[in-house]
Amino acid sequence: MPIGIAGIVLVRMYFDRGRSVAPRPFDLLGFLLNGGALGSLIFGIESISRNEIGRRRHRLHCSGIDPRHPCDPPRVEASDAAALAGPVQDPAFAVGTIHGGALFRLSASGTAFILPVMFQVGSGMSAFGAGLLLGSYLAGDLGIKVVANRIVRMFGFRNTLIGGTIVVGLTSIPLLLIGPQTPLWIVVPILVAIGASRSVQFTALNSLIFAELPAEQISSASALNSMSHQVSSGIGVGLAALALAVPSLVQGQGGATLTMFDFRVALGFTLALVVASALSYISMSPQTGAHVTGHRPAERKSES
Repeated sequence: MPIGIAGIVLVRMYFDRGRSVAPRPFDLLGFLLNGGALGSLIFGIESISRNEIGRRRHRLHCSGIDPRHPCDPPRVEASDAAALAGPVQDPAFAVGTIHGGALFRLSASGTAFILPVMFQVGSGMSAFGAGLLLGSYLAGDLGIKVVANRIVRMFGFRNTLIGGTIVVGLTSIPLLLIGPQTPLWIVVPILVAIGASRSVQFTALNSLIFAELPAEQISSASALNSMSHQVSSGIGVGLAALALAVPSLVQGQGGATLTMFDFRVALGFTLALVVASALSYISMSPQTGAHVTGHRPAERKSES
């Protein structure tokens, strides 16, 4: 609360309150439909992870896909909300919010859900001890912020995101190997490295989102980006819980106590999401956001 209040005060002190030339009215129907749909979808994923797939839950899960007609094929209708889709046409915004960025946030939120459970259930630590271990993860996240922007300016968005994916993957692989007997002097550096590498990736993605957008689309882009963050976080936790339950469900032991094998499967799933996110970064132009980062890719010398 104190940090949030301080943030509000500082924003009001140092930021001008921009106003749209043609403000749009609040879309209450769209808010209710989208909110209900996303809530139903996340609830359905979470129910599947607990092997609770009843008829009513199935319909509620399907209503998350199309809230107007549960389990029916979606019907596309014209709506004023289409005006909000302008930023999606921008390649940089699409990569940072919908494609690679969404996959990476799914992985990050899933990992953040799995780790404390793994330390407590898999390694037998107390909640307090698991929280202290996660503090090293956050320490890496905060510590690298000092140079994160410099890294993005030095290498540009495309190179930073591709290279960052490789670094995140390499630092995450050891998580698949640690166990209850792994000493803390090995676990803590691994968590610090993972936190630092993911922090640089988030810095690049958050800057990329608005790098190529015209001023008139910033408001819509901000709303879409904020919604995407919340949806990715919720679905990421749901998918992580589902991935934890999959090994037991496959073996017909739903509800059994989680083992380290279950955690390794779930962490492997989040690692696969990180690797998949790189596919959208590869297709980016090296010039994307160059006016923001100041990075100028080396050009081939023309043959005489």
